[in-house]
Amino acid sequence: MRLKAHHILRERLAPLLVEERLKRNLQPAQIALVCDLSVDTINQIESGGAMSFKKYRQLLRYYHKEIKIELVDYDQAAA
Repeated sequence: MRLKAHHILRERLAPLLVEERLKRNLQPAQIALVCDLSVDTINQIESGGAMSFKKYRQLLRYYHKEIKIELVDYDQAAA
């Protein structure tokens, strides 16, 4: 199996979204009412499942969060 950037992003983003939800003491059903996402979709996102990134962004927008992706040369990062 080839590992692609969107797999890595979902894998790293899912636990952060769960942490944010728990920090706010919310249930997926409460978020679903406001975010226009189903509870199943939210559960799938929080487990790192395959879902369009648009839905990830929709959930991030609810938490007032943005994603910053930075491209770095490996040679400079090692120095």
